[in-house]
Amino acid sequence: MTDGKMTPIEMMDTVLLFLNKDHEYQNSIPSVHKGIEHKFDQATVHNVLDKLVKDGYAVMIDVKYLDPIIKENSIKTSAWTYKITFEGQLFIQKGGYHQQEADNILHRASRETDERLRKRNEKLLARGTIWLAILTGALVLTEILVHWNELRHLFSES
Repeated sequence: MTDGKMTPIEMMDTVLLFLNKDHEYQNSIPSVHKGIEHKFDQATVHNVLDKLVKDGYAVMIDVKYLDPIIKENSIKTSAWTYKITFEGQLFIQKGGYHQQEADNILHRASRETDERLRKRNEKLLARGTIWLAILTGALVLTEILVHWNELRHLFSES
């Protein structure tokens, strides 16, 4: 954390860890917000939960009330709740989004190293090819001079 604020990756892991505590239980947005001790606002909790659903690590379930809740001019008959998936449980056991980001950084570094090695090898191969061409030309020239000398001696004797 920097300056008291959590990074998006820390937020994702915090919510996923909370959902994993009691993975059989379904949590509403307010209960998740309370469960993570109000580390960030409910709108962010909602966005994080949507991302977890999109990534397949949580599911959103419409839970029907036994008795509708009447509040002012509205009637609520159900509420959306969230629950961690088995895939989410495996993901958090593997280190969650933090580990995924670390793996991505290592993978990028590995690709960059591979690319540098490939470019270096291409340069070495090009230089080797040039030297091979120069040496082949020198060998051909030497052979021509040797045969020319032999032919000159042959014709000068006659």
